[in-house]
Amino acid sequence: MDKSLQLGFTNLWFETGLLNEQQFDKLLEEFDKSDDKNTEHYRYGTLIKYLKTKKVLTDCELDNYLKVTSFDEDQIMATSAILDILTKIELTDLQFEKVCAEIEKLGASTQKNVLRQKLLRKLKFEKLTDELFVECLQNGDSIVQLYLLDLADNNQLRQLVENGVTKSVKNIAKEKLNRTKQ
Repeated sequence: MDKSLQLGFTNLWFETGLLNEQQFDKLLEEFDKSDDKNTEHYRYGTLIKYLKTKKVLTDCELDNYLKVTSFDEDQIMATSAILDILTKIELTDLQFEKVCAEIEKLGASTQKNVLRQKLLRKLKFEKLTDELFVECLQNGDSIVQLYLLDLADNNQLRQLVENGVTKSVKNIAKEKLNRTKQ
């Protein structure tokens, strides 16, 4: 039996460069000494370390990452690893769309994350229009609304005080409004 299969790694990990023999030997040693026998934790940790070494991914690196995750036996772990790309890597527009399309294939449970990332990306790269503000407000995502707080004008802050999705969003919007009155 191929020793890498003990941890659920396949040859694809090595072929794509997401894992090398030295890293694998270290993981196997860690696994043998640890009480944690959940092999997906070791694969997920490897993917996170890989992303931490990168600020951007080439198209080939992104394809390899997506290929490795799509063939993983633990699809819950793989889904988390794909979602991590959206927050840990600076993606080109085409890469962003590719990752979103890959996530959307995974089912309804990931749709909220995709929509959140699409709105955050719009807020980061586009001018905040009234239409975009309304879209973010109606979306009802607290993370999106928290991001909005730094972009909103006084009228929009008042709307967040009244219609913010969480108490935190409402309170911060109220504090920002009070600071502008002073």
